[in-house]
Amino acid sequence: MRAEAQAERGVRDLVRLLAGDETTHLDRAVVASVLAKAADRLSRAEVMAARQEGVIWAEVAEAFGISTQAAHERFRSGPDGLHSRRSRLVTSVEE
Repeated sequence: MRAEAQAERGVRDLVRLLAGDETTHLDRAVVASVLAKAADRLSRAEVMAARQEGVIWAEVAEAFGISTQAAHERFRSGPDGLHSRRSRLVTSVEE
């Protein structure tokens, strides 16, 4: 829990730093959303790098406190480098 509190404080400070002093709550919300997307991409890239080094899905699942199936769904890479199930859904809706 302590790590989560530290991360939250760090993110809050980073959002304020990136957004600047003269910003609104909405401006900071947008910056926080951009950071969240960047963090998600980094997390996915790090998991895939770990997988290339031999880490198995069960280890990924344990590290994130989720099931092996959930880890695979969350972090597997599709043709566009993102969630393959999500990518298929978006593609099929666009077609």
